[in-house]
Amino acid sequence: MRIYQFLKSMGISFDIIQHPPAFSAQKLAKYLHTPGRQIAKTVLLKTIDSYKIAVLPADQMLDKSQIELLIETKVKMANPLNMSELFFDCEWGVVPAFGSAYGISTIVDSCLLECSSIVVPGHSHLESIRINAKDFLALENPMFGSFLKPEMVAV
Repeated sequence: MRIYQFLKSMGISFDIIQHPPAFSAQKLAKYLHTPGRQIAKTVLLKTIDSYKIAVLPADQMLDKSQIELLIETKVKMANPLNMSELFFDCEWGVVPAFGSAYGISTIVDSCLLECSSIVVPGHSHLESIRINAKDFLALENPMFGSFLKPEMVAV
């Protein structure tokens, strides 16, 4: 299901942002002249029996050991083939933030709760979605926790 159709069917308002090709969330933040803490980086994780999407600020790094403590199982980064199989309607390498549209659980770092809106990946490296953070959280009903690398946490 296309992400835009999914959001419309759920009655969620959002803006589509066109931009130059951005193959990382940090590059997107630069293009949009937006602080990295308001741009969501999405990471596809593989557990023994399922996938999870971790959502965190673009200017931070995921601490795998903290995620494992939070979800109480071992994880590894999924490979690009997993991404293309799961997100067949997205451009190669794009991991959408809307796991619920694909039957995948979403985990959000608690620091994103401070944002009024966030920018998340669209279907391609040329589009992103600006969405009210409360709408995103209500739609995804994610697990929350702190899973940023300590040396990367902004002071």
